[in-house]
Amino acid sequence: MFYALVVLDMNVKNGGFSQYYYNSAGKYLDMSLLACKKMGLNKYEDVIEKANKVYLENNSKDSNDINFTESNRTRFSELNKEYYHLEIDNQMYKVLRGFIKSNKQIFISK
Repeated sequence: MFYALVVLDMNVKNGGFSQYYYNSAGKYLDMSLLACKKMGLNKYEDVIEKANKVYLENNSKDSNDINFTESNRTRFSELNKEYYHLEIDNQMYKVLRGFIKSNKQIFISK
């Protein structure tokens, strides 16, 4: 889950949701939503869920051929703005840091 969120965040911050879907081909759609749900990132979950719906209108989770229409790109642009607005205070990374601190045994081996 942690990895799915970091991959999503890095791609969206670098080139938006279209880059995220282009690079991951939808591999982490479900995992990123599950991670948001488990970690209480409800606002992120809402934006990611909307972006996933846009992506799945013309693509499948298992396809390697990515298809974006102009409408998809326009809608992704709006969702990018929503996502960037959430990132003003780096809330996602605050939650992820807390998760790591609470679950050190998962991340640190002896």
